[in-house]
Amino acid sequence: MSKEGNFNWQGVEPILCGLGLRRPGSARREAPKSALTDPRRGACRSDTISRMMAKILASCLLLAATAAGQNPPAKKRPSLDAEITALNHDAFGVNIAVKLTNNSEAHVFILLFGEPSAFDDAGGHYSIISGVTGAAYCPGPQTNPPSFRLCVGKPRVDNQYFFPLDGYTEIEPGQAAIVHYILRGGGAGGKKYQLAQEVAYRVVQEADLGKPPDLKSVHFGSLRFNDAAPGELVTSSITFDMSSVK
Repeated sequence: MSKEGNFNWQGVEPILCGLGLRRPGSARREAPKSALTDPRRGACRSDTISRMMAKILASCLLLAATAAGQNPPAKKRPSLDAEITALNHDAFGVNIAVKLTNNSEAHVFILLFGEPSAFDDAGGHYSIISGVTGAAYCPGPQTNPPSFRLCVGKPRVDNQYFFPLDGYTEIEPGQAAIVHYILRGGGAGGKKYQLAQEVAYRVVQEADLGKPPDLKSVHFGSLRFNDAAPGELVTSSITFDMSSVK
């Protein structure tokens, strides 16, 4: 670093002056009146300071804009988003409405398979599924161990239980379907509820809608809602990678 005696203060003094400061070691003195109009005498002119500060500000804004362009906000992954829009319970059980929204640019075909699992926070289990409406639904055979995956051709295609692929419910881009659950035969007086549902789905691009579906295009996920209560927003989501869509 240069010593103070060798430092060129000529370009810095106008900025210091505009900020009401002075160079270190300099005596405090008033500039002669002639210096107020003569820049050659080292006067601190407001127009000079304004131009310099404007250049500095423009440089800072340019750097900020460049940095913002290098870090664009992360794009939300395509997904099937679900939320409980209505929930009420009575002496017979609980009724739940779930909104399924297709937040992608493709068409999503869904099948709810296997009976939903529902409990309350007092440990009560709703063992009687009186109804699941609003979307394609396949409870599958009620066996032990469970074999409801026969609905989707797993581990084999059994025509007695296999749900046809062209029967899945279509949800267009940006659109939604409302599923209603009527659950009976349980509950232990709890105030909050847990609901889980297995989902088979196909994601199809607009250009491929006319092609016949096949089992290789079926993907699987699950929707799970915890501590749901009347009037509270509870959500779940299934995300998918569009690069793997066939």
